[in-house]
Amino acid sequence: MALHPDHDAPSHRFSPTQATEAVAVALAQPSIEGVLAGLHAFEFDFAERFEWPWMRWRHLSDDDPAYLAALPQTAPTLSQDIEQTILNSALDMRRGGTPDNNGMASARASLFTDASDLMQASAALGPSLQLELTLTAYHERKWQAVELLALRLLATGGTLAQNARTLLTDMVFFAVYRRHMPGYVDNPRHLYDQLEALKNKPEMAKTLGGDSTSAILYRANMLAMKGNFEAALPLYANAASAGGFVSPVFPHAQVLLPLEGLTEDKRTEDMQWYHARSKTEFVYSHPPEGEHALMVACEQSYFDQYGDIYCQIVGYTNPDALIHFHLINFPADRTPAVARLREMERACNVRINHTFEDSEFMAKRPQLKGGVCVHALYLSA
Repeated sequence: MALHPDHDAPSHRFSPTQATEAVAVALAQPSIEGVLAGLHAFEFDFAERFEWPWMRWRHLSDDDPAYLAALPQTAPTLSQDIEQTILNSALDMRRGGTPDNNGMASARASLFTDASDLMQASAALGPSLQLELTLTAYHERKWQAVELLALRLLATGGTLAQNARTLLTDMVFFAVYRRHMPGYVDNPRHLYDQLEALKNKPEMAKTLGGDSTSAILYRANMLAMKGNFEAALPLYANAASAGGFVSPVFPHAQVLLPLEGLTEDKRTEDMQWYHARSKTEFVYSHPPEGEHALMVACEQSYFDQYGDIYCQIVGYTNPDALIHFHLINFPADRTPAVARLREMERACNVRINHTFEDSEFMAKRPQLKGGVCVHALYLSA
């Protein structure tokens, strides 16, 4: 992987003015279905690599508060039922969430108290409302609801854009994976069978049998789970080099490191170049001397999706193991991330040290974040 030379960061695909205009057009629609359809069309159209809406708007507003100003403080009242709750939640999530003095977080959570009730209550909703509800379920980590809602929408949402269908396919795969992964150590075959069954579902068969990035990654993951890495690696490489829409569910950036080329002189040169473009803060809650630690280098989206399940599996197989999270380009307020680390430590019977790194290179080249994380394992450990 070549990190040289520096390049300017890719510009945002839309300006604050475009964001304001697009949101205004969406909010002018007479129905909630129309409001969300307009918002989704804008978000899916402009994202070169699609980010979850609640993350993309936050990242943009970190650079320029004018982006956040494009979103209204409160949603227009167009209904009094589940539709209004979904719309209120949609705007609240994109603004970064609010303290629950307005009951928004509680209202969002109340949508998912019972999966069968939710499916019945949402059956007559339009495709944009169902898509937003599925996104909300993912945000709330309600994996059974994600699977059920996404499968139904893939079967019935004929007007959805292809990018949305690709995202839903990945969400189904991940929801199944996430629900059954904690039992993988006891019974690996059960998880494999659950994932294998997906390609027999009519809603999934067409996508998983094709040559999209989602289909390639599905086949690669299934091969890897069976230990057939020789067959899986070329598929991962194919997926990593593919163009077009990439969902945030499996942001694979496979990097092949020719280790024989890492001579001492070259490694020293890379370290000097790398450290000149990064600022690192190590926090050792547990003295690392005298034992090995499992090191994970990642950015916020990977940490949010996989951090807890990684700790669950490590704690199950190696109680009291030491894990070191190397967290790259997290928001300036590190308090939520540190609190989450401590929560995972208590819940999963592991010990956690961590590093925060501010990487100038990854800020300029976010499309290479997977490679930067791999590089960090070698140059910041």
